[in-house]
Amino acid sequence: MDEALQRSLTSASAAVVDARRQARSPAAQVRAEQAASEQILLYGDLRDVSELLSRWDVQPELKNDPVLGVERKLLQAAKAAAEGQHFAAARLLLPLQKGLPAAADDVLRWRVKLVAATNASELGQSEEATRALTEAIQEAARMGWADREALAWVALGKLQELLRDYAEALRCHQQALKVVPAWAVQTKAYALLGEAQMRNALGQRKEALALLAQPEALFADSGHDKGTADLLLIKGYVLRMLDRHKEAIAPLNQAFEIRARLGRLADQVNSLTHLASVTRDMKDFEPATAYARRAVALAEATDNRFLLWDASYCLATSLSGLGQHAAAYDAMLKASRALKEASKFEQIHQSALIRERFETDRQTLENAHLQDRLAWEQGEQQRLSGLICAMAALLMLLVLSVAALVYLYRHTRRHARTDGLTGLYNRLHTLERCEAEVARAHRHALPLAVLMFDLDLFKRINDEHGHATGDRVLQEVARHVRGALRVADTAGRVGGEEFLLVLPHTGAQAAWQLAERLRVLLAAQVQVVPGWPVTASFGVALLQPGQGAAALMQQADQALYRAKARGRNRAEMAEGSLDGPALGAADGPLMPAGA
Repeated sequence: MDEALQRSLTSASAAVVDARRQARSPAAQVRAEQAASEQILLYGDLRDVSELLSRWDVQPELKNDPVLGVERKLLQAAKAAAEGQHFAAARLLLPLQKGLPAAADDVLRWRVKLVAATNASELGQSEEATRALTEAIQEAARMGWADREALAWVALGKLQELLRDYAEALRCHQQALKVVPAWAVQTKAYALLGEAQMRNALGQRKEALALLAQPEALFADSGHDKGTADLLLIKGYVLRMLDRHKEAIAPLNQAFEIRARLGRLADQVNSLTHLASVTRDMKDFEPATAYARRAVALAEATDNRFLLWDASYCLATSLSGLGQHAAAYDAMLKASRALKEASKFEQIHQSALIRERFETDRQTLENAHLQDRLAWEQGEQQRLSGLICAMAALLMLLVLSVAALVYLYRHTRRHARTDGLTGLYNRLHTLERCEAEVARAHRHALPLAVLMFDLDLFKRINDEHGHATGDRVLQEVARHVRGALRVADTAGRVGGEEFLLVLPHTGAQAAWQLAERLRVLLAAQVQVVPGWPVTASFGVALLQPGQGAAALMQQADQALYRAKARGRNRAEMAEGSLDGPALGAADGPLMPAGA
C-alpha cells in the first residue's frame, strides 16, 4: 500500500478504492480508511478532509473506531497547521502524544510523533522537535522503514532551515536522498526540493535552479499539486535572487493559482506577498500594490497575525513606491498592530498550551493516586508511600510549570522588543521609542535628533558571499553602534540593512558628529570579508516645533537617500535641520556610553 500511495495521486486513489472494495472485516475497513487519511496528508489536498470525515460520521463502526479517532485528529491538525493555526494544531495533537489506543500499531504511533514534531518546529520548540525527529529517524531505521526514515530526515532539514543552519539543513536533505527507496516518489521529490532550497540559501543559486528540474518533473508526473506549488514558489524566489525578476513572475502566479484551487489560505497569502515583493523590486509599484492588497484581504480572513503583518508591510512599501505616503503610513500602522497582536497571541497561547499539558499530567497523577487509594487495604505503609510520591511528583510538576511560564514570559517579552540577529531593538519597539522621545522633547522643549543609516551595496555581500556572511556583517555593525551610543540613546534595526538611532538631548552639530564618527568607524573596523570594507550612508534630522515622529523619520530617510544618490559612504543633514527653530538648548558634546 505504501508504494501505491507514493507512486502518484492516481495510483493512491485507486489503491484506496481497491482496499475499500476488498475489505471483508472491520479491521480491513479501518486499514482502508487509514490509507485514505495518509493519502490526504501526503498530497496536501485538504479539500478532501471534510468529505472523508463525513464518510466516517455516517458509518457507526467507523465513527466510533479508536484508531480512526486518531486519524481524525491528525487530519484536523494538518488542516489547522495549513491555515497557520499551529497552536490549535498542538491542542489537537496533545492528547495523542500522551497516549494512543491499544489498537494503534507502530506505524500510527510513528506518524503521530512526526506530525507533532513538525508542528513543534513551527512553534519554535526546536529542542523538543529535534529530539522527537531524531527518535523518529532512529526508530524508522531500526524497523527497516526506509521511506519513513527519509521523510523524517526531510522534516529535520526543514527544522534546521527554520533555525537558519542552512549547511546542516542541506546535509539532512542529502541524507534523505541516500536512504529513500526508488519507489517513494513524493518523499524523494521533497528531499530534492529541500536540497535545492538550501543551496539557494547558501548562495549557490544557479546550482539550485538546475536541481529544481528533477523534483518538478516528479511532482508533475505524479499529479502532486501541492508539491508543484511549493516548487514553483521556490523557483520564483531563486529567479528573483538571480535578478531575473520578469521570469520569476510566471512561476509565482502559477503557485498562487494552484494554492487557491487547493484552498490553502495561508499558502495563498505567502504566494501573493512573494509576487508583491518581486514586482516591487522591479519598481512596478501598481501591480505590487494590487498583489499586496489581495494578500492583506486574505490574511485578515485568518487568525494568523504574522501573515497580516507580512502582507501589510509589503503593501506599505509598495504604496510608498507610488508616492502614496499617507496610505503607506496607514498600512505600516496596520503591520505594526498585527505584529503586536501576533506577539500577544503567541504569548497567550504558549501559556495556555503549557497549562493544558500541566492539566493532562495532573489528571494522570490523580488517576494514579486513586489507584493507590483502592489498594489502601494492602497496607498502611504502602498507602502512605504512594501518597508521598504522588504529592512530591505534583509539587515538582508545579514548580517546573511555573518556571516554564516565567521563562516563556521573559522569552516572549524579550523577542517582542529585540531583533534576534543583531540584539538591537526591532522595528516595532524602535518606532515606539521614537514616538515616546518625540512626545517628551515637545513636552519639555528639549532637543532631539534621529539618525538613519543604511549599509551600502549590502545585497552584493549576500549574493556573492552568502547570507551567513551578511548576518555576521550586520552583527558587527550592531556591536560598533552599541559601543558608540549613550545609555539614553535608542538603536534599532528597522529593515534588512537599515538602522535608526534616536538621540535625546542632542542637537544638529552633535548628531552630525556622531554620524561622521560612525561612518568612519564602520568603514575602518567592519572587515568580515577580507578586502571588502563595509560602508554606510547616513541621514540626520533634528526635531522641529510641532513635528511628529513619522515626519521626523521621513526627513532623516530623505536625507539618507540623498546621501545614497551623491555617491554613498557619506552623511547628509535633512533640509531645515540646521537652519530651522529646533527645540531645546544649544549643542553639547555627544559622548559614547562609559566615556
